[in-house]
Amino acid sequence: MTGSGEPLSDDAVRAVMVIRLNQLAAAGSGVHPRLLRALEQALRVGALPLVHTRGAIGTGDLTALAEIGLTLAGELP
Repeated sequence: MTGSGEPLSDDAVRAVMVIRLNQLAAAGSGVHPRLLRALEQALRVGALPLVHTRGAIGTGDLTALAEIGLTLAGELP
């Protein structure tokens, strides 16, 4: 799954990643701590994935999160 359209700005991608990291770090998310460390490390070193402006219908950030997840997993677009 990937998006379409123009890429989001680096600031917008960084904001998406910071918001998701904050939400996942809250108790009860059930994610492995390695995911939190990977997001934090990517933000710290400025390794921002390519995230598109258009994507899924419904959940607004589904495509953006899929593109971020694929990048963290080493599946670069």
